[in-house]
Amino acid sequence: MKKEKSSMTEGPIFKPLVLFAIPLILTGILQQLYNTVDSVVIGKFSSSFALAGVGSSASLISLLTNLFVGFSTGASVVVSQYFGAKDKGGIEKSVHTSVALSLICGIIMTFLGLLIAKPALIWMKTPDDVLPYAVKYTSIYFLGIIPTLLYNFLAGILRAVGDSRRPLYYLIVSAGLNVVLNLFFVIVLKMDVEGVAIATIISQSVCCVLAGVRLMRVNENYRIVLRKIRIHTSYLNKILRIGIPTGLNSCLFAISNVIIQSTINEFGAAAIAGCAAAAAVESFVYISMNAIGIAATTYAGQNMGAKHYKRIGKGMYCSVIFVSVVGFILGITMWAFGTDLIGMFTNGTDSNMDDIIRFGLERMEVMALAYFLCGIMEVIRGTIQGMGESFVPMIISLIGVCVLRLVWIYTVLPFHKTIAMLFLSYPISWIISVIALYVYYRKILKNYSGAEVGGKD
Repeated sequence: MKKEKSSMTEGPIFKPLVLFAIPLILTGILQQLYNTVDSVVIGKFSSSFALAGVGSSASLISLLTNLFVGFSTGASVVVSQYFGAKDKGGIEKSVHTSVALSLICGIIMTFLGLLIAKPALIWMKTPDDVLPYAVKYTSIYFLGIIPTLLYNFLAGILRAVGDSRRPLYYLIVSAGLNVVLNLFFVIVLKMDVEGVAIATIISQSVCCVLAGVRLMRVNENYRIVLRKIRIHTSYLNKILRIGIPTGLNSCLFAISNVIIQSTINEFGAAAIAGCAAAAAVESFVYISMNAIGIAATTYAGQNMGAKHYKRIGKGMYCSVIFVSVVGFILGITMWAFGTDLIGMFTNGTDSNMDDIIRFGLERMEVMALAYFLCGIMEVIRGTIQGMGESFVPMIISLIGVCVLRLVWIYTVLPFHKTIAMLFLSYPISWIISVIALYVYYRKILKNYSGAEVGGKD
């Protein structure tokens, strides 16, 4: 196979990482616009109860989808390793196995989401005046989950071979379409949560088609040929070996978020709406942190496949510097303009508008300046996953994130039950997880050819 321009196994490290990560950041921001536009349109042109319905369903949707989205990470890592090793057969079979797996996951997810949406939302103590909106939004969302999951796998394949620009182009098209459809369904057709859910499904489907067409037309070893889409057992095992722990890791985060959401629900509709608005703003910071973590995963995966172990250490340190700077700048911006940003999600006529903004700011003031810690955690974990190790990071997340936050809720929070105290558990859990992940990272890197952390090529 000829040398690929998108390979990150040779030459400088920091600049290619940044250039690869920037489109990922922009892609993630555009993807997040789906949910944010949903919330803005609902908040402006419907009611605070409808906004709370969309917000209260977010953590449940994440919980139900994260396991299968984790499989897409496993697929991306496997493809990137074969790409780095320049293994033509491995690239082809891992790509077609990934597509087949995504379709199977989508079918399972559709039925699972429809089956447990309402019981789960009731268990989460969703208020009675919010529940109908949350159930409606969640049910429609899962009816269109197949193209959403398929796109995650297709975008993962493109990222694995170093192409982070085309997913950005596709998201630009679909994000614009999503805005237009949201406004049309809600303002013109007078729909509420069902309108924004349908708009999301249509827009995600367009994005999926664009990515699929690209991968079916590209003249490379990762080209998708429809008749070749099937499960290759050995490649599926490799994907699942990374994907299952990665997906479970994401589920652990989502489980803690579901319990945290149920705690927020106890504060009432204004707190739900305020925290949903703050979460929508914060999500742009998290997306940026996660995108740099994905770049670190791809970089580590390609260099792992090429057996360039000593480059992995330098790449991780470069990513940590980059994510810290980006996280701190975005956090400062979010904190400085918090009132205006949360105000974007209210229509100015709600009687509880002041309470919505107050609750949102209470959450945001704790989270804003600490998000760079989340970014460091994403980078270290992404590097470890790119090296093909995902079980121990899952255990670290279980203890450092999920368990710690639950312990916090049931032991510390009752003595000072405020939104700020609830969300203080996040930065504390990030610090503990960063320390544990870094210790494990140093251990596994030294196992490969005697490589020292940050050593020379």
